[in-house]
Amino acid sequence: MKFPIAFFLFFLSFFISCEGDSDNNDDNPCLIDQNVNFRLNLDLPLYADLKFSGNDLLLRNSVNFIEGVYITRQGDIFTAIELAEPNNCLQTCSSYTLKDGFFTYSCDDITNKYDISGNKIDRKDGEFNMRRYNTSLSGNILTISY
Repeated sequence: MKFPIAFFLFFLSFFISCEGDSDNNDDNPCLIDQNVNFRLNLDLPLYADLKFSGNDLLLRNSVNFIEGVYITRQGDIFTAIELAEPNNCLQTCSSYTLKDGFFTYSCDDITNKYDISGNKIDRKDGEFNMRRYNTSLSGNILTISY
């Protein structure tokens, strides 16, 4: 009698743990949930600046990301942020400026401003920060995933 209960609990815990990856769900209706598994070889000249702390890279790439990605390195920590504006679902005026450490998106009379980490300045209920991707470094290969 103990075996079926243990068996049931094992499978119940398995299905609960596989229910979904909450790390990859920011519940933002303006940004599509797409699987991202992008690798950068830091030995290539285009990405070589990321071998050193304090450097960054702006990569427009709408094939692997929604609009592109902004990558920074501080010590051994990489941060990768989606460039698509997270609070404008229409995306009709999603161009941005990056100046003095802030991303600024302007559309009609609405301006949204985010710090260099992707956090929305003056964030209100129902508003989102910029999407952050997971990063990992193995040798000279930086993997960005979501």
